[in-house]
Amino acid sequence: MQRNANNWRKSRTHFIFISYLQPILLWTGTTLICRTLDPLVLTSEASQVVRQRLLNFAKSLSTVLAFANEQYRSCVAGHCENTTLGGDPRTPLP
Repeated sequence: MQRNANNWRKSRTHFIFISYLQPILLWTGTTLICRTLDPLVLTSEASQVVRQRLLNFAKSLSTVLAFANEQYRSCVAGHCENTTLGGDPRTPLP
């Protein structure tokens, strides 16, 4: 079983799923949930404001995480230089 798991982690399909499909699914799921909750009418104006801020935060966070995942993956693969993600954090940035 361990050998199959290691083969899966090294496979191109796993890389594509983790790098591209997982962030898109996260963003799409969050967007659909927020669209479902958007027309919800709460009892007070303050509650409406809090609801709207939470929905905006969830949308923004999912977008940031989707892009951050892609940036992190490319840096781990060695495609970035002098950053805190892929390079040596002790190396000063230009």
